Amino acid sequence: MDRREFLKRIAYGAGAAAVSMAMHPVKTLAGELEGNNDVSYPDLVAVRNGEPAQLFDKGIEALGGIGKFVRKGQTVLIKPNMSWAVEPERAGTTNPALLKRVIESCLEAGAKSVSVFDNTCDQ
Repeated sequence: MDRREFLKRIAYGAGAAAVSMAMHPVKTLAGELEGNNDVSYPDLVAVRNGEPAQLFDKGIEALGGIGKFVRKGQTVLIKPNMSWAVEPERAGTTNPALLKRVIESCLEAGAKSVSVFDNTCDQ
């Protein structure tokens, strides 16, 4: 692919993203929770500056709580990124503390069972 073709594809992709955003605007949480009984939670949140388990708790709460995703009696499958044999700080694998907290949250929400698996790419 040459440079011109690359730029065309980028332009088409950006245009498609812009149309999609115009049709489905991103929801924000700011100001929606205070004094409003009809709460509309966002589809995506970003959290930072903390330990993995704390960040998960903050993020899942902002999305409406774990009960919005896991119901009592459900079987849950978690697919973390465990593909590379590197420490979590290198961001090549899911932090074990985060994975532990996700599993605990699912069980606290009443999941019947929680399974975790991945297919590694590394030796």
